[in-house]
Amino acid sequence: KAIRRNYVTFSNNFQMKNFISFLYIFLILFSFSCCKKDNFHTVVKGVVADKTNCNALPNAAVYLLEGEVIFNYPYVLYIAIDSAVTNANGEFSFDFTAKKGMYDYAVIADFDKYYELSSSEAIVISEGKANYVVIGLQPEAFLKVHVKNIQPYDIYDKIVVDFGVPSGGYGSFQGLDVDTFTVARVWGNYENDVVYQVTKNNISNNFSVKVFCPSSDTTVYEINY
Repeated sequence: KAIRRNYVTFSNNFQMKNFISFLYIFLILFSFSCCKKDNFHTVVKGVVADKTNCNALPNAAVYLLEGEVIFNYPYVLYIAIDSAVTNANGEFSFDFTAKKGMYDYAVIADFDKYYELSSSEAIVISEGKANYVVIGLQPEAFLKVHVKNIQPYDIYDKIVVDFGVPSGGYGSFQGLDVDTFTVARVWGNYENDVVYQVTKNNISNNFSVKVFCPSSDTTVYEINY
């Protein structure tokens, strides 16, 4: 009877080991078969439009980007792998095979007299699917500020003009007879902030105004201080 029990125990252990080995081999083969599918057919269709009025932008350049995702690196380094030009309706399309793995794909657009998009603003697309995207672009404008000291106090009179985002424009002028212009590239069809500080007799005062600037045009604003 003892021999019989030992035989049964040995037989059960042998069957369990065979089952585990089979399962292990099955998982390896399954993983290998999945990895062989390393490409995905992907379609991207979309339109490029003015983000302030939704008007389509014909003849805009559109770029298909591919970037490898690097472990522990916060950004995807994209490179352009294809390009297209929008039709009369602002439409574009890409039909390509995406790689499987640590890759991201995105689209970005560029058009004359519009702000450039950074890679962080690119629209990420889904691999192996049909994607439809709308790329909105911000039109540019120019703000020309006429700065004039109409009530001079002394040679230390000073004005500092800051156009803020997005232009980063900045101007600083000092003296009794300041009468000049400063120009900045700003957002079109938008109320842009103009912040300035006036110092006279060692007293500083801060001012802030919003100036609406139509796209593709130059708006003149007067600051008399």
